[in-house]
Amino acid sequence: MPNTINNHGLLSGKKCLDWNALFLSLSLLWPVPVLSHQAGNLYREALSSVEKQDFNKAKPLLEQAINEFPAFAEAHHLYGLVEFHLTQQPERAIPALQQAIRHNPNLAQAQYDVALLLIKQEKLKEAQEAAQQALTIYPRFWEARLTLAKLFDRLALTNQAIQEYQTVLTQQSIDPSPLKDKVD
Repeated sequence: MPNTINNHGLLSGKKCLDWNALFLSLSLLWPVPVLSHQAGNLYREALSSVEKQDFNKAKPLLEQAINEFPAFAEAHHLYGLVEFHLTQQPERAIPALQQAIRHNPNLAQAQYDVALLLIKQEKLKEAQEAAQQALTIYPRFWEARLTLAKLFDRLALTNQAIQEYQTVLTQQSIDPSPLKDKVD
């Protein structure tokens, strides 16, 4: 089943994340000082495991990377995603994502992932704040903007929802095909 955003603004389907896209984006986020460090090696190995969908192998590698370098924001972020994939429990994943944000407040993807997990917990106002924070960091983050529009829609904030939908369409006017799978 393809990943889509259902009418609640949630990702549906067995897999909640596009792991290939996540792998690519996280592989570009490696902090330079960590690349040659043991924590960086563990992180790269964990990313490779995630790419192969071997989350049980990735989790202890990320734990080791975090133990080696506790301020490694990207490792905390990926750990939170892996924890959610393994447990399907947002409350188990959110603390790691929040730790990633504490270490790197400009990690827009972590803010967005927190928003998605808060939606799963029906904490819509908190999810709205997290999505808006992701957009403050990265205003052209159309997936976050689409999620925010759906949140506004669910909160009966029709004018804000329309404005966000229009912004998404404007941002995607060059190539609307990425929206096709997200709004089905």
